[in-house]
Amino acid sequence: MVGLGLLMGMAWWFAAPGGGLYGDPAPEEAALVTDLTLGGLQLVVGIVVGWLLVQRMDLPGAWQRIGSAVGGSILGSVLAVLIGQWLGMMFGADPDFVLLSPGVAAIWPGAAALVVFVSTLIELAWGKRRV
Repeated sequence: MVGLGLLMGMAWWFAAPGGGLYGDPAPEEAALVTDLTLGGLQLVVGIVVGWLLVQRMDLPGAWQRIGSAVGGSILGSVLAVLIGQWLGMMFGADPDFVLLSPGVAAIWPGAAALVVFVSTLIELAWGKRRV
């Protein structure tokens, strides 16, 4: 998860306004679009991590695996923010490349936990789906 956080931080810096791909955006929209870019990346990765965890729910040690995946997602999310801000500071045209909405950093672990929770809830309500 930490390696995935490193890649996500680089992707965030590259894809967000003021980063590697875009030029300088209008100042009033730069912060919102920068935070939304990281939020979208984290949502996609959180859903994928949650889906991978759901696929392995029948194996022994599922709850330990879920706990470590969510904990790793927290560390990866923090690392993504730090790496993205560091790249923005070192190579970006915009010196204010920072995450202004700290709640965005909770999207990845929250999405992974929510996918597992909803899948488990559906499985409990309608019985076992897997044979």
